[in-house]
Amino acid sequence: MDLSEYVTIEQAAVIMKYKRDSVSLLCRQGKLDGAQRIGHRWLIPRKTAENFKKAPQGFAVIWARRKAEKLAKENKAMELQNESTQKNVDEEILECLKILIDEVRELKGLIAQAKS
Repeated sequence: MDLSEYVTIEQAAVIMKYKRDSVSLLCRQGKLDGAQRIGHRWLIPRKTAENFKKAPQGFAVIWARRKAEKLAKENKAMELQNESTQKNVDEEILECLKILIDEVRELKGLIAQAKS
């Protein structure tokens, strides 16, 4: 293990812009890849600390959830509208077919009358 590639909790806290206790908690929870406990100290890979992305918290989580719900409702509404439109098209086609069938029957009757 090359120690120059690792940082302490205090150094990671500065890099990540977190409090020391928060970084310590992340280590204990196993949320920092490659973090190792050696005795009473944690060593965290420098790249892990540099690339760590803060998860949304508080209202950001609520807004993200509401946005996802709104998009889901809009998608459902569009699906229903598309189904409704398809249903209308199908009904129009059926109506046209009924008219054509009636006209064919009428023509058959006229042809039969003309033959007699």
